[in-house]
Amino acid sequence: MAVLKAQLSLSVVTGFLLGVGVFFTSAQALALRQCEFLITAGNVGLTEYAVASQISNRSSETICPLKSKGSIENLYNLLNNPQVIGGVVQSDIVYGAVKKQPAKLRDLQVVLPLEIAAAHLIVNKDSSYRSIKDIASGVTCVGTQASGSFYTSLQMKAKLGLFWVEANESFSKCLELLDRGSVDAVFTLANPPLAALKGKVGNQYRLLDVNGMDEYPDFLITQYAYGESEQKTSSFAVDLVFLVNKESIENDTRTRNKLTTGLSDVISNLDLREQDRICNKGFPDYGMNVSSVHRKACSMGYFGRDW
Repeated sequence: MAVLKAQLSLSVVTGFLLGVGVFFTSAQALALRQCEFLITAGNVGLTEYAVASQISNRSSETICPLKSKGSIENLYNLLNNPQVIGGVVQSDIVYGAVKKQPAKLRDLQVVLPLEIAAAHLIVNKDSSYRSIKDIASGVTCVGTQASGSFYTSLQMKAKLGLFWVEANESFSKCLELLDRGSVDAVFTLANPPLAALKGKVGNQYRLLDVNGMDEYPDFLITQYAYGESEQKTSSFAVDLVFLVNKESIENDTRTRNKLTTGLSDVISNLDLREQDRICNKGFPDYGMNVSSVHRKACSMGYFGRDW
C-alpha cells in the first residue's frame, strides 16, 4: 500500500508539472512584465533566491527573481513559461523528470549545483519517537505539493514502506503544527543549519536518523550547528541544481552574458571548498547536458582558472 500510495502521489506531481498553471496577483504580474526574463527560485531568504537576486542585480533588472513554492513549481515554470530562462530544481526531481519524460526536458541544461540540501526529520524533544519506523503510520508535515521536500518524502514512503499521512504546509507552518501536537513529525530538505532550528535542536526538538535511502548520497548532520552537542544524525542529501533554458540563452547573447556574470559573482564569493565542489569538471550532469555557461561562469568566478 505504501508503494501504491507513493506512485499515485507521484502521478499528481507529474500532473502539476505538465498541466497546472501558476497564478500571480495583479501586483506580481505587473512587476514581472517589467522584467525581460525571470529566474524561478523558491522563497525569499533561501540560498537559491539569493542567487537569483544576485544575478538580477548584475543584470540591471533585465533578469528578475520569481518567488515560487519550491522545486516542482520551478521545473514547471522552466518548462512552460517562456519568460523563465533559469531556475533551481532538486537533483532527484531532475533525475526523475529526465527518466520519465526526456523529450520534454530536451531544451533544459544544467549549469551549477548550488548547494546541498540534507533531509531533516524533526520531532518534539519529549516525544516517544526514536526512529523513522516509529512514525511510519503517524502524521508527518512534508511541505507544500509544489516543493522538493514533498517529492522526496514520496520517494521515502515508497523505499522505506512508510504509511504516514502527509500534511502539506510550508516549513514554518509545519513547525507550528508540530508545536501544537497536530502532527507527529516534520520532514524538510535544507542546507544545515536551518535558522528556524538553531538553538532549538536538543532543547525543543530532536532530529531522527533517516537510513536506507540508498539512491541518495549519505549525509551526517552535525547537531552542534544547532546549538547542541557534537552528536551527528545520519541522513541523506540532494543537490540544488541551477538549470537554464538552452534555446532562450543561446538566442540572446546579452542576456546569456548577464546570467553568466551574475553566476560568476556567486562563485567568487564562495570558499575554495565550495568552489571546487560546484566547478569541478567531474560534477554530475544529473542526466542532462551541461551548459557552456558552467565553464564560463566558473572560469570568471574561480579567479580565471583555465578549465
